[in-house]
Amino acid sequence: MALDKYLSFWEVLTLVCPHLPDSRDPEVIFGATPSMKLIDFGRSIDMTMFPAGTTFLAKVNTSGFQCIEMKTDMPWTYQTDLFGIVGTIHVLIFGGYMNVFQTNGRWKTTNTVKRWWKQDLWKRFFDRLLNVPSCDELPNLGDIRREFEQCFMTIIEGKRVEFNDEVKRISVSHFELNTHR
Repeated sequence: MALDKYLSFWEVLTLVCPHLPDSRDPEVIFGATPSMKLIDFGRSIDMTMFPAGTTFLAKVNTSGFQCIEMKTDMPWTYQTDLFGIVGTIHVLIFGGYMNVFQTNGRWKTTNTVKRWWKQDLWKRFFDRLLNVPSCDELPNLGDIRREFEQCFMTIIEGKRVEFNDEVKRISVSHFELNTHR
């Protein structure tokens, strides 16, 4: 069941986290908010057990779980983890497993994000994590997180303004009702 049939992704986030701290600081908001943690990675590789610069060419047998590098016979390190992150988020927002295709030299998902879901932000997210230049040029997940935090904070601030405006409107209406009696 895809979220767009019921609520926007951001509405779901605010429903899941109704008690966000009253702050404009992302560290306060996201540091105090309980979060989901993935705990079952099936198989994993401890990269600290290998010499620096080690890459892999092996493939998993399940095609839907092969990162782009496995599909294209390119070396990989953390790309399989990044692909897992993208796949997990894809399931959360689209309600189904991710399928990818290549167009104009870029890998994309077959599903597209709705305009009102901050489409540019999600396009950048999927593009960065599906199109990793090389094992030596991995995307900075901290930068990606900060982009999402900033977007979320902007939305929260907008909701605060809307709420405050509504409270003022109701207060003025109430005042006008009481003064005309």
